[in-house]
Amino acid sequence: MSLRVGIDLGTTNSCCYYEWKGRAQCLEYPNGKNLLPSYVEYKSDGSTVVGSIAKKNLRLPKSCVIHNTKRLIGKEFDCPEVQVMVNSCGQPVESIFGKPVFNLNNGRTITPGMVASNIIKYILDTVEEKCGRKATQVCVTIPAHFDNNQRTATYQAIVDAGVPENRIVIAGIMKASYHLIPLPHDVFDIGRIE
Repeated sequence: MSLRVGIDLGTTNSCCYYEWKGRAQCLEYPNGKNLLPSYVEYKSDGSTVVGSIAKKNLRLPKSCVIHNTKRLIGKEFDCPEVQVMVNSCGQPVESIFGKPVFNLNNGRTITPGMVASNIIKYILDTVEEKCGRKATQVCVTIPAHFDNNQRTATYQAIVDAGVPENRIVIAGIMKASYHLIPLPHDVFDIGRIE
């Protein structure tokens, strides 16, 4: 039996829907929530902590927690949007070869794409463990306003997460769900409506 997964990789939170017994189900994380904070903590032993625990550890001394990286992925360091974010990602943003990176106090260098990849991998591991099988199709959304560099960097993050099949959709999670389980009517992304 196939396992199809749709992931909305968000700046603040990420969400996942998966097909289970012919129905789309929203993934519930170990903390009982359906939204995963898009935070990753990088430990000195090489391990990572993703989600609400990483978010809680943000304020701990010497923690290496990174967040808000979707705004940096695929951009040049001197881009105005990156410059606004240099002190808003949990760790200082620096430039290596003109690209934004995080040089952590534990000696590791992390890119925004690596953070995205860790979040995607965590979500996939969680849904695969819950369902007891490997994902056969994965749909990760990319915002419509992303340029080619941002799309390419996000695509690379998906590949680095070990996704077996990629289907990249320019929309929000509702559209991702629509592509997983076609409905008899159109679906609109209301994520940006305020």
